[in-house]
Amino acid sequence: FDDDRLYEITGAPPHGMYSLYKIMWLMENQPELYRRAAGFHHFADYILMKLGARPHMDLTLGSRTQAMALGRGQWSHEVLEAAGVDPNKMPELVPSGTAVGRIKPGLADSLGIPPDALLVAGGHDQPCAALGVGAVGVGLAADGMGSVECIVPVFDRPLVNEAMRGSGFACAPHVLPGLYVTYAFNLSAGALLKWYRNTIEPDADYASLVQNMAEDARGLMLLPHFAGAATPYMDPLARGALFGLTLQHGKPHLARALLEGITYEMILNLERLEQAGFVIKRLVATGGLSRSERLLKMKADMMGLPIEAVRMEQAGARGASLLAGGALGLFDPAQAAVSTRQVTNRFAPDSAEHAKYAARMDTYRKLYALA
Repeated sequence: FDDDRLYEITGAPPHGMYSLYKIMWLMENQPELYRRAAGFHHFADYILMKLGARPHMDLTLGSRTQAMALGRGQWSHEVLEAAGVDPNKMPELVPSGTAVGRIKPGLADSLGIPPDALLVAGGHDQPCAALGVGAVGVGLAADGMGSVECIVPVFDRPLVNEAMRGSGFACAPHVLPGLYVTYAFNLSAGALLKWYRNTIEPDADYASLVQNMAEDARGLMLLPHFAGAATPYMDPLARGALFGLTLQHGKPHLARALLEGITYEMILNLERLEQAGFVIKRLVATGGLSRSERLLKMKADMMGLPIEAVRMEQAGARGASLLAGGALGLFDPAQAAVSTRQVTNRFAPDSAEHAKYAARMDTYRKLYALA
């Protein structure tokens, strides 16, 4: 039972972040606790159970256990048997947006919630955010620009191949039926800007840091692996680096290099996705960093992609509420996501600027090996 077979079944390359390995750790280190456990749950389904739902787990979170057969939406007995995990301890798998019960009457009174409130399975935060911003069709991708940046492309079929696996891309269900997503992410995005603010310019606010960055980094390049590298390297031991520093560089150049480095890292991910057979046609940006028009214009130029900014503070919460409305029969979640979203701005790439950054990208690709 090798890594190739595991990826073929689950759509995810092996990694310690998945639940299966934590369950195996419990089996080895706390066998009595494992034996007594009625079942294993993620926070979302556990909270719903405490509110009155039946035991369950939605498919998007089921895929994050690395014990679910991706194409079938069922637990893989082959994987569970290889891991030695009792399949009876795994809950029922349900699609996101499935009604799983009603709130307990006593809890409803104490929380001030109507006693007939329906409990609905939600989903993993990233596909919920993709729904929230209207990334509901092939060729679209949500770009969550928060502490971690995560681009979530949408597929119409499971995309599981050697190029995907080699870049650490997991294929997982969307919260919408018949669609799939992957997660291309960088662990140091907004978190890196926060580090810069706290360390270099503690008196500045985030908006001014972006607004006052230099027009050009003057050859300065930053590798943003300050918390290790996520896709396409999946290297927790990777470290960040600053290349090309001279006496002519100041804080505005460093700020520019930092924000360019974050974007170069995501361009690298887009290149790997294209090698795997998927081309993104448009990004929909959300999260704290997406509030800066200057940053989004720079990002569109660097990536050579049109980017939409949407008026939305909590895209994941919006996606979850759309799933709930669908379960109540109020609307179709995908249609409502598109028809009710507010696009605040659109940024088209400048071809000359894109060509300039494309040439610099050749240098960026070499930095990981040097660091």
